[in-house]
Amino acid sequence: MTISGAQAAIPLDKLYVTSWDGTTGRIQQLDFATGNAGTAFTLGDGTRQPGNASTDLGTEIFVGTTEGKIFKISLPIPP
Repeated sequence: MTISGAQAAIPLDKLYVTSWDGTTGRIQQLDFATGNAGTAFTLGDGTRQPGNASTDLGTEIFVGTTEGKIFKISLPIPP
């Protein structure tokens, strides 16, 4: 599986990768067992580059963007 513009990853129940392809900022999830991509989550309106992802309890991901906003995404990412 190739993720365009992959930046940083955080391993939890799945591998969550921040990505920026020059137009859309998102979090992409990958299944460890199969390597298949799961649901992608667009950060805000998607027009800003995401930074690194972090977590506190492993039940959510926090990721900031170059806009200065921080997003909290509950896991699993809904379809």
